[in-house]
Amino acid sequence: MKRLSKLLLAFLLLLGLNGCIEAEYQGQATQLVEQWHNAFKAGDMDTAFSLYDKGFLADHPRITWEKKLLGLTQSYGALKEIRPTFQRKDPSVAGDYYVFGFILVFEKGSASETLTVFKSLKDDKLSIAGQTIQPKARSQ
Repeated sequence: MKRLSKLLLAFLLLLGLNGCIEAEYQGQATQLVEQWHNAFKAGDMDTAFSLYDKGFLADHPRITWEKKLLGLTQSYGALKEIRPTFQRKDPSVAGDYYVFGFILVFEKGSASETLTVFKSLKDDKLSIAGQTIQPKARSQ
């Protein structure tokens, strides 16, 4: 009975520790997304691109992706507001994915954005592993 109690206590401690680690990385993922939005809003593309994962940049060459991002502000005007729509954590065998949804409100329109932050089990580095931006109808 004592052994079972000790095992149960150890299991509960592991669950609690896992919750603390999970919460720590959720906060870091949120900060990374905020850092990306601030860099984009300020037009600091070097900082924005330093936050992407190498794999993302291999699939989305900087020159092409930067042209798409800058095209948003050229077509829709300055970014005025960022409205969160959802956030979730998707665990995998390689690490954890933190997925965030936003509505980006520009001067003359808006776009829906999904940003995916990846945290590998191998290290503590978080980076943007995925991003989609879908413009909505432009307002005049």
